[in-house]
Amino acid sequence: MEAFSEPDPDRLALFRSVHTASDLHAVATAIAVAIEKYPDVYVEHTADGWRWSPVTGGGPYPLLRIVALFLKADHHRILFRFRTIDGRCLVDPESPEHVDWHAFLVFEKGTPVHAVAAELEHAYRER
Repeated sequence: MEAFSEPDPDRLALFRSVHTASDLHAVATAIAVAIEKYPDVYVEHTADGWRWSPVTGGGPYPLLRIVALFLKADHHRILFRFRTIDGRCLVDPESPEHVDWHAFLVFEKGTPVHAVAAELEHAYRER
């Protein structure tokens, strides 16, 4: 793997949907990219839209490595807050909002954006 020092700008743009409520397509696009390397995600719905995060049961250091891999960045050069829910570690959004629904999901590598979006909508409707 090529060493990177700064996050890839395209990946950083996708990662904004971790911190900021976004539309379903933006979150599904980010998740589709993320699951190419790591299939476990956390997703939540707020009054303003959707957010997501990679998730791990291994604590903050494995999460840091997963986020660095997603961003194509050196894990020594990134910093973010994290939280745990049900023993799973995820990125903590910078602007917390009231969450009306959340779920932990596992996707197959190569799941296309439209299928990710459909699964998110389905899971949300089935709550």
